[in-house]
Amino acid sequence: MDWKEIKEKYPKAFNKLKMWSQVPKSYPLPDLICDRNLYDFFDDNDIIINVSHNTFQAMFSNLYPVFNYYIIGTFRNMFPEKFINRRLAEKAAFEKAFEILNNKLNGTNN
Repeated sequence: MDWKEIKEKYPKAFNKLKMWSQVPKSYPLPDLICDRNLYDFFDDNDIIINVSHNTFQAMFSNLYPVFNYYIIGTFRNMFPEKFINRRLAEKAAFEKAFEILNNKLNGTNN
């Protein structure tokens, strides 16, 4: 994760993550949290992320394997973005989840 970018683009969600992870203000977040812990953080904030391999799309794509992400309760088009590995799909999902949480904390639904 590009924590500097996340902090700049989604400050309220970033601060909520710091409080959730109980990171002292003087510590940089990347040193203390694993990206995989973000699933728990977003689950606790009712933002459920699902990253999966899509065999059907892989058959009709020049990318293989094909991974997609879905955030339960949000609108995604019928042809979601494709990623060549799970980590890239997770990174995109986490960034989208930060956007959703930041909007939620700001009282907007975008």
